[in-house]
Amino acid sequence: MIVGISSNYVFINAGWWVQIFTPACFDAFAIGGFLSFVVAYRHDIIQKIEPWFRYIFIAVISLFLFQVFDYSLLPARTIHSLLTVCIIYYYLFKNNNKIFNYILDNKWLKIMGKVSYGVYLYHLFIPELWMWINKQSNNRGIDLLWNKAMPQEIEPLWFFIQKFSVLMLLCLISWTFIEKPINKLKRHFHH
Repeated sequence: MIVGISSNYVFINAGWWVQIFTPACFDAFAIGGFLSFVVAYRHDIIQKIEPWFRYIFIAVISLFLFQVFDYSLLPARTIHSLLTVCIIYYYLFKNNNKIFNYILDNKWLKIMGKVSYGVYLYHLFIPELWMWINKQSNNRGIDLLWNKAMPQEIEPLWFFIQKFSVLMLLCLISWTFIEKPINKLKRHFHH
């Protein structure tokens, strides 16, 4: 975790690519790995955390809100990983809030979970590619998806919806034609 967090600060002026630099991801791997370890081998830690979970969750939500408003105390990936681990912990061990349960059991969220590896793979270049396609279309006099008709105030949201939709479509295609067939090969291998 120290390597992951510190590398985000050591290379902060090097550019956006630092966020995908492997050592900058070690904190996220460590946080997820810690939860996996605790679930598999150390239920005593889970029992010790349970009475404090509400306060831990409030602290993590506070860190997340600070980050949203640019008062970040930790790198964004660290905060997102902590938030994710809290959600997974809740789902595995608390699971007693109807609203959270309804959100986490949502059909569309489960589909996103299935294609999440594709989101991980494609999220960096699909938005840029989609904006390039839009620019090329505009240069040829083609207004894709009525972009010019959108009021300027909602234009960023409209482009986000487009980029997100294209990303999810590509992820569903990837899941259906690449990942799912590869996953079916697992039955040919022993553990």
